[in-house]
Amino acid sequence: MNIHQNYTLASRPQTSRVLRGWAVLSRGTFSGAIFLTDVALIVSMSCLTGIAYHLAAYGEPGHISSYAQVGVLAASIFAVSNLFRREYRLPNFFNFKAHGRRTIQLWKLTLICLLMLGFWRRSVSAIRAAGSFCSTSRRLRH
Repeated sequence: MNIHQNYTLASRPQTSRVLRGWAVLSRGTFSGAIFLTDVALIVSMSCLTGIAYHLAAYGEPGHISSYAQVGVLAASIFAVSNLFRREYRLPNFFNFKAHGRRTIQLWKLTLICLLMLGFWRRSVSAIRAAGSFCSTSRRLRH
């Protein structure tokens, strides 16, 4: 019968303040870096595909600021949703099977939101155009 406590030469993980601080800092840094990488990639791919499409279809790059605006809108929907769902945390991020499925679902939601906003913008601009046409025709009659 042994009454001595077991001692090891290695300390338990994250028992000192320095190690705990390093762990918190590295988790936050990783999450922030992945968040910013997602936003940067989404905006840059939006610009790249917009320019490529307009070069292929019309022979000119088009309005790059419009592509960047769409990219920022898509990135805000996608990345902020991921942030609220805690997808950028290390355990969730490295669970590849579940993370991949959730990412595909979130991209579907992002594209549906972009389509809805695009149709809403188009209908609002059509209503404004009809309103300005009606007010102009009234002024011409009087």
